[in-house]
Amino acid sequence: MNYEDVCSVEEIPPNELRAFEVNGAFVAVAHLPGPNGDAAGGTFTAMEDSCPHAGAPLSDGHLEPGGCGEDGEPDVHGATVVCPLHAWRFDCRTGKWCDAPKGKVRVETYPVKIEAGRVLVHVPD
Repeated sequence: MNYEDVCSVEEIPPNELRAFEVNGAFVAVAHLPGPNGDAAGGTFTAMEDSCPHAGAPLSDGHLEPGGCGEDGEPDVHGATVVCPLHAWRFDCRTGKWCDAPKGKVRVETYPVKIEAGRVLVHVPD
């Protein structure tokens, strides 16, 4: 699996998103904060940078704490990106549409790893 280096971990502050082009795809990379709300213990996620509703860039949206579980219940270990156009919400880790988590609407998510302080993302061919 080939990963592409997109930025340093410092380039995306906790609770923020940035857009990158990876292997020809536009990708929104989110920095989910650690348990204390800062970078310590935080994680990074990557998803397609286009809302399936109207195509707005999710990287222009904002993050809210808590993801969406299988039954629509909040998942305190995740985060949700809110689309800037019509406020559709997607779980950053799974890509599920939080307003209908059992439905078929979702955004594609991509593997992320951190090496030597760099954020690496894999987008398949």
